[in-house]
Amino acid sequence: MSRFSDIKKHGVFMTTAVVVIVSGLWVIVDARRNCELQMRQDLLDRTVDIASTINPNSLRALSFTTLDHEDPEFQRICSQLQNYAKAAGMSRLYTIAFRDGKIVFGPESGPAPPNRTDSRKSVVSESRRYEVNQPRVVGPIIKACGTFFSASAPVFDPRTGEVLAVIGIDIEVSKWLCIVRHAQ
Repeated sequence: MSRFSDIKKHGVFMTTAVVVIVSGLWVIVDARRNCELQMRQDLLDRTVDIASTINPNSLRALSFTTLDHEDPEFQRICSQLQNYAKAAGMSRLYTIAFRDGKIVFGPESGPAPPNRTDSRKSVVSESRRYEVNQPRVVGPIIKACGTFFSASAPVFDPRTGEVLAVIGIDIEVSKWLCIVRHAQ
């Protein structure tokens, strides 16, 4: 009888250990999921907030070429993005627009990445162009300068509803994962 009792106790112990391990793993996975959802929402909210502060008239005045760099409107938007990035602890805020079927870069919070020599980056399909009408977070995505989670929000012309530009925020994957690991 004693041997059966020992086996029964061992079985209860093993079952309890398995339940504790599975529960712990579930808590870790759930913490990661909740943290990532919250981070995505926070990033999206910040991007929308920034987009709402950009003056559409200032964007409308820009050509989104290197000729803009001396324009006071360009400098004003750059300054605004720099101040917001510094206050929020963000590494990079930028604007993009669509001109002649291409993505063109405009004002940003810091110097342009060194691999960007021309503001005209790539041809954009019509379906991709209309994705910018809604704020969104994507990632991780691989770019020439690293791997990021990116958020974007449109700045609309209040008269026509046209998207004048898109505000973008990139968060390095390493920074993102550090926050997620801490939550786990």
